[in-house]
Amino acid sequence: MRLALACLAALSHSPIACSWATDKPELYWQVNGKLRPKVSFRYVPVRVCRPFKPFIQEPVLPKHPDGTDRSLGDVLHQLIPEVVVSPTGPVRAQVLVQGITPPLETPISWLAYNCSHPDNFLYICVLQPPPTAADRLV
Repeated sequence: MRLALACLAALSHSPIACSWATDKPELYWQVNGKLRPKVSFRYVPVRVCRPFKPFIQEPVLPKHPDGTDRSLGDVLHQLIPEVVVSPTGPVRAQVLVQGITPPLETPISWLAYNCSHPDNFLYICVLQPPPTAADRLV
């Protein structure tokens, strides 16, 4: 984001700061439109947040080598295979993006375009239940 802001004209910096200070999101999105790709992403900047663990921050390819869209399940399986054993199988945690639980089949590029934060990262929260006594015995 810092590099993208450096590329904007000096006059564009003020509307971004002003939009944050005055709580005017329409002004922010007007300027942010210049920062966001219109058609496709080369990489999707993702941050996976888990309680009591360091977050995972990696650029993720939005498409598979064969050209098909990479899903949320694919990305989570790649980044945290101990929680998401297979891209379409059961998940051992609650997955939240912007406070909702999207289907694992949701394309990551769609989530990035529609659910990214103002810093243009897609934040994915993975909430695992605490281990039970039965889990500790295994």
